[in-house]
Amino acid sequence: MMCLTLFIMISSDIIQFISDVDELKHTVEKYIIWLFGIFIVATAAFWLDGVFIGFLKTRLLRNVMIVSGALFFLLVFLFLPSGNHFLWLSMIIFFLSRSLLLSISFPSINRAESNLRPKSLDLNRFVFGLLILNSFIILNFPSLIFFEIAIFNANFLIF
Repeated sequence: MMCLTLFIMISSDIIQFISDVDELKHTVEKYIIWLFGIFIVATAAFWLDGVFIGFLKTRLLRNVMIVSGALFFLLVFLFLPSGNHFLWLSMIIFFLSRSLLLSISFPSINRAESNLRPKSLDLNRFVFGLLILNSFIILNFPSLIFFEIAIFNANFLIF
């Protein structure tokens, strides 16, 4: 939560650093609340990704991504004429569906793994998954900000 608070506090400075186009800054300010929502919602999805990578359950991860991606594209095609706010809502629903589906699958793999291996190995895999997730977030956070600003820029040019 502290990272989100820091991100909210310095978001205008980040936008100021990336671009000096006033129209773009106005557009970013209009949609920035969605970025904060994605920051909150995607945390659970990325955390669960790290857990499932640690458990080496990539087939399950792939299947969840296919279902969540299909839901996302369905929502995008349904809401596309409605504007950018519904596009951002579709992205939040995408992350929520990933989190929900992975959360539903988590107890079953945890029981299956605990029957085959000692408890300490499960803890080691869990910690390994968290380390992978944290390194992904730390290394990719600046690129995610630039990616989001690029999306804002593209939306500004399109709509």
